[in-house]
Amino acid sequence: MNDILTASGIVAGYGDVHIVNGVSLRLENGGNVAIIGPNGSGKSTLLKSLLGFARLFEGRIVFDSLDITGLSSDRTITMGLGYVPQTDNVFRNLTVQENLEMGAFVRRDGGIKSDIARMYQLFPELERRKKFYAGSLSGGERQMLAIARAMMANPRVLLLDEPLASLSHKAAEGILEKLRLINEQGTALITIEQDTRRILGFARRAYVLVGGRLALEGEAATILENEEARKRYLGLSG
Repeated sequence: MNDILTASGIVAGYGDVHIVNGVSLRLENGGNVAIIGPNGSGKSTLLKSLLGFARLFEGRIVFDSLDITGLSSDRTITMGLGYVPQTDNVFRNLTVQENLEMGAFVRRDGGIKSDIARMYQLFPELERRKKFYAGSLSGGERQMLAIARAMMANPRVLLLDEPLASLSHKAAEGILEKLRLINEQGTALITIEQDTRRILGFARRAYVLVGGRLALEGEAATILENEEARKRYLGLSG
């Protein structure tokens, strides 16, 4: 299977501060990758460097055989990279329907209405509340809306920053099931998540960052089963 996204020797940060140092990763077409590690390990900075939100000091990023190194976020998103930030990921003062319409603002084709219908098919919870303001939704519903809004741009790769944060067990499982369906339909995923055990059970490959550097990579299930990795890098036991 061909790689749709590769990042080589990424050194990234903000201002003059290097937070990520020499990290490389790859994502297969239709793949499902998790980026995990302790707080402050550079996970979000790495994700943002792929999109053009963080400053890239060194490295090369290739998306769909095109070199996108140094491109701005508005360019990368229109090219097919979708992004769901951890916070402020919906327009709280707009309705669910209006949020979905805003998700398609970069598009100039005639398929927006049909794609909104497709999102409602995938997220029936949102269709029932399409006239409600996003600020009135539950945490799980808002996360569903954030994902659906990002999907309205028809991304080939969806990058998610802690989509399960602060959600109940039931809501988190619901989000993962939606993401599983999205992945099965062909959209590749890169997910940052602090719920290590759950995300390693969901993803196929994983990258472990510690102190801004790559400490471990491999099949997600293999990393989860590795006792040394669980204790040394992931803070898991048993």
